[in-house]
Amino acid sequence: MSNNWEVDRSMVHFFRETCLDIVNEPKLFPAFRSLAAIRAAVDNVTEAEGYKCWRFLSNTKNPWMKKYAEHFQRLDALGGPKRVPGIGPYSATMARYIFRAADLLFHFQGCLDGCKIAEIGCGYGGLASVIHAVCQPRSYTIYDTPEPLGLAKLFLKRAGVTGCHFLSTIAKPKAPYDLCISDYALNELGESTKQEYAATILRHSPRGALAWADPPGGDPRLAPGPGNSRQWVEQVLLNNHKIVQGCDRSFFQEFNRKTESAWGSYHFYWGIQ
Repeated sequence: MSNNWEVDRSMVHFFRETCLDIVNEPKLFPAFRSLAAIRAAVDNVTEAEGYKCWRFLSNTKNPWMKKYAEHFQRLDALGGPKRVPGIGPYSATMARYIFRAADLLFHFQGCLDGCKIAEIGCGYGGLASVIHAVCQPRSYTIYDTPEPLGLAKLFLKRAGVTGCHFLSTIAKPKAPYDLCISDYALNELGESTKQEYAATILRHSPRGALAWADPPGGDPRLAPGPGNSRQWVEQVLLNNHKIVQGCDRSFFQEFNRKTESAWGSYHFYWGIQ
């Protein structure tokens, strides 16, 4: 994310227009993940990070890697991603989505089946597709702007995922979600939008998981500077829900520490039993 707000707005506009083009032009879907706007905005996991995710999952003998291998490969084939030698049969982004879903299940063991889940920020629908491959949520609601939602709806349809709800407005649900997740999305939103999500969804969800990035030097548009996020998210966004950082109590500690870059990268959890 650039420090130049005008550049950021231009990038966001380019991404949204590209999502719209993919939905309206069927010929674009088979290779949409190679498009510049998609690779810059959502299919942007580095080769190094993807490799570390893959190695971690392989070294811990995660049972998914055999049980769901063919299904994950079919999901990853959608959109024609770039694959890198050494990350098994997956793209770097899919390796990270599998890793992220494994992290969620580690922290919320037995919670995802039968749960009402909300995801804030959908990317192209990749994380939702992996979660539905390994779990059976009672409901799954995705919040984002209309253009990415259109792409995610198309991707999930091609992936065979049904029953998701797609919302482009921040409306308080009739009953709280059991789990709220957001994968590097909330930190990119403006302050008023973050607060709206906090007031209507986050503070009412008994469990949650946020992947959060702090910009180098602390960009006031995106929240506090490095090292302050935990306290800020806990007090301002969650109204004193108690946070447990993933790297504080999981075997992801070494991975999380090694993959931090100039941006501070954190996984926040609350409601862990």
